[in-house]
Amino acid sequence: TCALPILLHERVDSGVAEQRKGTRYERGVMLKSQRYHLTGKMDLLEIEKGDPPNTLRGTGYFPVEYKRGKPKIEDWDRVQVCAQALCIEEMRNTTVSEGAIWYWEVRRRESVLIDDALRVATVAAIDGACAILVSGAIWDATLFSTNSPAETQSVPDRPYAHQFANADSVIPEQASLN
Repeated sequence: TCALPILLHERVDSGVAEQRKGTRYERGVMLKSQRYHLTGKMDLLEIEKGDPPNTLRGTGYFPVEYKRGKPKIEDWDRVQVCAQALCIEEMRNTTVSEGAIWYWEVRRRESVLIDDALRVATVAAIDGACAILVSGAIWDATLFSTNSPAETQSVPDRPYAHQFANADSVIPEQASLN
């Protein structure tokens, strides 16, 4: 097996922050949005210092996602960065206008513009995921034995899914972006 994913995320997952010139690099930052019912951990948050912060990047918060592959035609990776931006915006009462994805396979950083179209696509993906959780149609591989074909099926009532999708109190408190 390839150790690439481990090496790629080793530095990011370390949580070690650093300062270079006017930018602070925070790794493994915990994110939360009560509005969108999201919690997660982002790879890297670049925070521009200054008064005002770098206006090319909005208010100075710049999410960066690390991927081992190469850029995709689909918006999956960009939607992930936008979801991170939505969390940062809610947590810091700010606007994030840009992020980036660093692709290991091509050794290139791709800019992600957090525009209205990407925001609409991201919120639609979040709403779709919440609808699946609320419906109870959550696929669970442990329901299938090795002797039967794996078929997608609706899982009977899963109270945790309904709680997650409908109640702010289920989302644990997370560290803030400092």
